Amino acid sequence: MTKFAAVLRGASVLVMLSGLAIAQDAMAILKSVGETYSALKSYEFQGATTATTQTGKVTSNSDETFTVVFSAPDRFFVEFRYPGQGTWTRASNGTTMTEIRTINKEFTQRPTTQYDIRVVDNSPIGPFYEMETGINSATVEGSEKLTLEGQEVDCWVIQADRQVGILQDGVKRLPTKLWIDKARFLVLKHVSGTESLATGNKATKNLRTMTITLAHLSQSIAPEVFEPRGGKKK
Repeated sequence: MTKFAAVLRGASVLVMLSGLAIAQDAMAILKSVGETYSALKSYEFQGATTATTQTGKVTSNSDETFTVVFSAPDRFFVEFRYPGQGTWTRASNGTTMTEIRTINKEFTQRPTTQYDIRVVDNSPIGPFYEMETGINSATVEGSEKLTLEGQEVDCWVIQADRQVGILQDGVKRLPTKLWIDKARFLVLKHVSGTESLATGNKATKNLRTMTITLAHLSQSIAPEVFEPRGGKKK
């Protein structure tokens, strides 16, 4: 019996150490993600986002597609496309900031400021620059292949308890799930959400799923990309 108990204790220690190693690996992967995005001098990402809201038994979805282009140190192009509601484009060539909203034919231009780079920070790509920030815990759940531009990409699947931003009272944050390209440390899919603490018909769950459909890195970008034109000048 004493030998059996010792074996059980030894097995428990191995399981604990294995779990700790997996958690450490997840944090190391997330840190590498942040370092990868911070080191990129230019990129173009395209993707799609679906926001799902479920209140009681009623579910609603809203979709958008996006393009984020960046060239260091301060040139960028960020565009959101909403089905039936036009596009919202913001771009800077380092000197001039342009904003276009097609739904109301708005077109504005002004001198670029040092704060305009926040448009990139608030884009779907922005959070990945500091992916390990706000992580209380993270684990590698396994591996999964995603299709990107017709090619299969092997990804780590990581679940993380990420506390970023302020929530309203009565709302809890759901675990964040990420699919990370093993070869390039790029986030190719990102699922996050919140859930109300209410019950029954008042219970609300919000999920946001972002999927990357194109990822081009360190390429030469034509200057005119950062100088969109159109709409009605205001």
